[in-house]
Amino acid sequence: LLEEDGEDSPLPPFDACDVEAAVATIPDRSASAVDGLKPRDLKLLPHAALQELAHLLLHLLLALLLV
Repeated sequence: LLEEDGEDSPLPPFDACDVEAAVATIPDRSASAVDGLKPRDLKLLPHAALQELAHLLLHLLLALLLV
């Protein structure tokens, strides 16, 4: 099994700073998602929540790569 931060990972390191940088590129006037969340709502999350989101996204990507 590949570890997300191990040397065997096919993905580069990914953390809250990466999520913040990506969210910063989304225009505030972007439409909301089906769940009612708007991209600008992500800008309001604390750093710890963005770190958890980065962790979840990394695990999702790794799972997709291992399929």
